[in-house]
Amino acid sequence: MTTFHPLDVAQVFSPFPFGRNSRDGDNNGERFRQQFLVPRLRADQHLRVMLDNVRRLPSSSWLEEAFGGLIRFDKFSLDFVRSHLQIATQRKDYEEEIWGYIEKAAEDVRKVK
Repeated sequence: MTTFHPLDVAQVFSPFPFGRNSRDGDNNGERFRQQFLVPRLRADQHLRVMLDNVRRLPSSSWLEEAFGGLIRFDKFSLDFVRSHLQIATQRKDYEEEIWGYIEKAAEDVRKVK
């Protein structure tokens, strides 16, 4: 049985995640991806990313950069991300939005090849 390690965005990163990259401030999606997701995924950890404790839901640019960037920039496969990442939130529309960004990134990468 696979164990998913909890990664509470509000606790380990910021209760106010915002923006795509460093031009948008310190709490941006690129920094979250590079510092909190990529190293753990490269170490083959399975992650449960928890979003319910953030004080303000992240912007679409934050979400796209943090999660879509796993495929676009860090070259993880869609199958790997699906098997290693869970999104934990009571808002199913939010979870669907995140998976939409991941799947769109995978589709864009396939078109380039």
